[in-house]
Amino acid sequence: MVSAAVHERRGSRGRTLFEPVVQFRYNLQGADVLGHRLAFGDVTARSRPEAEQVASRFCPGSIWSVSICERRPELSVIHSGPTRGLWFAVCFFAGYTALSVVFVVDAYRGL
Repeated sequence: MVSAAVHERRGSRGRTLFEPVVQFRYNLQGADVLGHRLAFGDVTARSRPEAEQVASRFCPGSIWSVSICERRPELSVIHSGPTRGLWFAVCFFAGYTALSVVFVVDAYRGL
């Protein structure tokens, strides 16, 4: 990791969003390459402390695995791991699925 910071920007609906921005260096076939992409869901946040929490995982000098696209090295990414928004989506989907199953079983028993 070379650097980690939080940048503020306007979203598509005019909301203020905070985005963790990192820069990392990796070696590809003997050449040093700089990258800046984080992946694994949306990493933007609506509050600065939430974005800083994500950025704090990427302390300069720390070592992370980089998923490298050998044909297009500029697309190489670091997977930041699950964020709060991703956990909310997973839990919502699981709850919705469970309620749907209960509804179907209850309807089947009523026949």
